[in-house]
Amino acid sequence: MFNNAVFQGGGVKGIALVGALDKIEELGIKFNAVSGTSAGSIVAALYSAGYSAREMRKILDDTDFSTLLDPFKFKYLRLPRNRGLYKGEKLFNWIHYHLAKRGVYFFSDLGAIDLKIVASDITNRELIVFEKNTHPNLKVAEAVRMSASIPFFFSPVQFGEKTVIDGGVLSNYPLFTFNDPSNTLGFKIVPESKPVPQKPSSVYGFLMSMTNTMMEARDKNDEGRQKHTNFIPIDDAGISSIKFSLTKEEKNALYQNGYYAASKFVVDNSAALRKASIPCIKIEAPAASGFEVEVPNGMEASESIRVSISALVRIFIDGKYLLVKGNRIDQFQPVGGVLKRFPMAQQLLDELSVTEDDKLPIDNSSRDDLRIRVPLTSLSKFLEWYVSGKDREMSPWREFYEELIESKILSAGLFRYIRYQHIRRHVEGIRFSPHFGCNELLVAEVFDFIPEHDQLVELRKLQKDSELSTQWFARDVILARGFDSNDKKDMARIAENAEWIL
Repeated sequence: MFNNAVFQGGGVKGIALVGALDKIEELGIKFNAVSGTSAGSIVAALYSAGYSAREMRKILDDTDFSTLLDPFKFKYLRLPRNRGLYKGEKLFNWIHYHLAKRGVYFFSDLGAIDLKIVASDITNRELIVFEKNTHPNLKVAEAVRMSASIPFFFSPVQFGEKTVIDGGVLSNYPLFTFNDPSNTLGFKIVPESKPVPQKPSSVYGFLMSMTNTMMEARDKNDEGRQKHTNFIPIDDAGISSIKFSLTKEEKNALYQNGYYAASKFVVDNSAALRKASIPCIKIEAPAASGFEVEVPNGMEASESIRVSISALVRIFIDGKYLLVKGNRIDQFQPVGGVLKRFPMAQQLLDELSVTEDDKLPIDNSSRDDLRIRVPLTSLSKFLEWYVSGKDREMSPWREFYEELIESKILSAGLFRYIRYQHIRRHVEGIRFSPHFGCNELLVAEVFDFIPEHDQLVELRKLQKDSELSTQWFARDVILARGFDSNDKKDMARIAENAEWIL
């Protein structure tokens, strides 16, 4: 569904764009073409050079933005002559360095991803779109430098006979670069709250207000004309676009705001986003409770898929969900774990050439886990066996007991018997796992815990006096992977699969 992405400008707030992109990448969505203005052009350029959102975040976390400012001598006194407070050379060198690390110098060096960078030509009073077809021999970093020339902040760039400044002056959200808005996903940064109307109190303030008015008017016209609704609105955390002295906490707040906004967009548009996945074929498991698994095109039939199948228990009390501290990874995750296969299944699994997972060590607690390697050619037969329920664990009781009762978080007397209801099967189509370096298929059977009265009383006590191994989280905090947008801080690290129980 979404082949294109548009990244809005926003100065240092561009970190929020990367946070939103991180969530979208988790869905396996890849863009064939990207477009951006100003800070959005930086994100678009890095994406087209092959950087993932996680890699971009590391670059931004490791960069002190104030070091990118190279002031002119007597910068305020000579502002009329220099037409900017800063030269912009350090900004150019910074983006050029990171693009060069991926072998990208000129537009002609770009691979399959089409990159469009927007700037404003104030000589001819028109937009310029830099791309491979029209400017193959232009350095990508130079196009980014022109697009990010914030008026009166960075000096303009002389490009031939043209004087070029920030693309945001004419289009801060360059939706116009694509003629198919229904196939385009937008990443937009919006104010934390509606600004209070006020008159500019200085010449500089007047010029900036005029610039902002032009930027917003043009983009609103584009959106209205093309009826574009597929965009992620990201809270800007009340941070100024030109606050180059961002703290670590402010960077994280922007990133998490982007991730949370994209998570909300995913929940609100789940049906549409499912269509946005990588083109695939279907494997069907014909059974009453069968399901389909999406397999990316181009996979070799002989490839072995890492398959992990678990049972997750949703414990939802008074508006919050119970999560427990993981044993392998320092994060909070749903109660539950990998299901077991029974010895009677081994003969069939041997016939299907199913082998043990080689990515995690096997000990007594993980023996016979349904965490295995399945050849793509055997996957359909394996799934047929799985959905039949034969010779495998069907209940979440074992994991519930081990995590909450055996650990003495809950009392054995009250929770000797529990009621639960299977509510759905969550299936992640086959995708590449950067962590394990292989393609994997994740399946989770989600159960809803139904407490008796006395059990509910104990759970409420646990909620009030949560210990280090358990925490209770609201829905929006889980979607934001532990970031509390109200308090603007990280509460904890939350596992990706926590949102599967929502």
